[in-house]
Amino acid sequence: MRGYVVGQPTATNTVVRSGFPNGYALAIADSASQTATSQMLYVQIPSAFRAHWGLRTNPGLMGKQIDVTGTLTAYFSHPGMTGTTAFALAGGGTEPPPGGTSPWDSTYYAPAIGKSGTALRTSLHDIIDGNARLSYAQVWTALQDTDQDPNSSANVIELYSGRSISKSLNGGDPDDWNREHVWAQSHGGFGTSAGPGTDVHHLRPEDVSVNSTRGNKDFDLGGSAVS
Repeated sequence: MRGYVVGQPTATNTVVRSGFPNGYALAIADSASQTATSQMLYVQIPSAFRAHWGLRTNPGLMGKQIDVTGTLTAYFSHPGMTGTTAFALAGGGTEPPPGGTSPWDSTYYAPAIGKSGTALRTSLHDIIDGNARLSYAQVWTALQDTDQDPNSSANVIELYSGRSISKSLNGGDPDDWNREHVWAQSHGGFGTSAGPGTDVHHLRPEDVSVNSTRGNKDFDLGGSAVS
């Protein structure tokens, strides 16, 4: 798919054109001046591509025409592309032009380079504080990115079993994968509300039956293996 970068989607009908909160997604359109979200395609940016294609660290991509390859499907409940496997500038090139003289200028931590002490702490905070709160429904899509099988972009890898399974087989049936809170909900008191209950730092794909067997058991050093 070819289009002009017109911003970063942050919700179904919201695309920001500056002050980009992270490098997780971008929006493309037929025209670089397009502002109507109904005329845009939302593109998911997997972690391996964020340093070079995320708008937070590469705002110079705004208005550039790019080619993206992936699966056309709903993203942010909007026409989009997920499981993106390739990005390129239209007309050739796999990376955007460098934004400065340092080879680190396009990396996630670029604003912190060369700083120390209070300035470093402040810079690191500014980098990581632009996170987005997901709904529990949106976690399904997030896990397809965070736990994608590196050997099969159509699959995720389940946490405890290590099984590679199709991203489309998510749900509640015995052989499906579902959303496993590594730290049990009942021990955290956070349920599935946006925030702690949907934090993908501790939500992982897992086989429904294995997840049921785990229940809310704690982790321990030693003990007997569960088959």
